[in-house]
Amino acid sequence: MLVVLIAVAGAAALAFAVGANFFADWTWNVLNKTRSGITGIFGKGAPAVDLSKYALPPGASVDTEQVSCPSAPRNSLYTIVVSTPREERCSPQLGDLSLNRYGTVGNPLRGWLGCIDGRDLKGVRIDALSSNGEHLGSTITNSTGRFIFPNLKAGTYRLAVSSRGLEPVRAVVSTNPRSQDSLCLVAAGQEHDR
Repeated sequence: MLVVLIAVAGAAALAFAVGANFFADWTWNVLNKTRSGITGIFGKGAPAVDLSKYALPPGASVDTEQVSCPSAPRNSLYTIVVSTPREERCSPQLGDLSLNRYGTVGNPLRGWLGCIDGRDLKGVRIDALSSNGEHLGSTITNSTGRFIFPNLKAGTYRLAVSSRGLEPVRAVVSTNPRSQDSLCLVAAGQEHDR
């Protein structure tokens, strides 16, 4: 009986993985319905999250575009005043230009990347690494600066944002299906010699 259950579960997982590659809209709907059906400790279901706004356009490749941001203000805590998207529930911590712990955000790992003035950054590659530096996957931001790693399990990850025209952004973040927060990363322009 146990062998049959394992075989059925494996077949269902394989069918979902194949479907995810061929039917992206279906995949987002299934993930969203699954998330809304999750029951918390006290029997309260987690509210649905619109994962479609994080999806990449069809046929997008993981390439880095030339992007630009204003230069980082010197000697100032610029992340305190950055304008993040109103409809995004950002994690309590926002980025600067060093390795930071961003606390816990929702699973699947999703978020927004923008400039210090709140402008969305599209077409920027983000790499996910394990704690020992193993490359686990890449994604790029869509036209509204949003990104998602739909295949990463709940856990702790290091993210690296590196693009021409941007200072490197590093983040250490944990994901948990019970969290509703998104990861909001703030980038700044590179300083150029004048």
